[in-house]
Amino acid sequence: MVGYPSLTRYNRTKGLNNLTFDTHVDAILTYNASTQKWKKLDESDYFELGRGYYIHAKSECEWEVPL
Repeated sequence: MVGYPSLTRYNRTKGLNNLTFDTHVDAILTYNASTQKWKKLDESDYFELGRGYYIHAKSECEWEVPL
């Protein structure tokens, strides 16, 4: 579980920056408190400041968040 510390919204691909979806990470989810449901981030979805994300890494890696 991580927070998103960038002031800029990036889509999933750009927001992962140095990591590649399906190579390093295979799932990114965020929780919507109003619907009480988890949502998977798709390629067109954006990381947003103030939201928490569950990121499942396939192996040990270090995420360099773009600022």
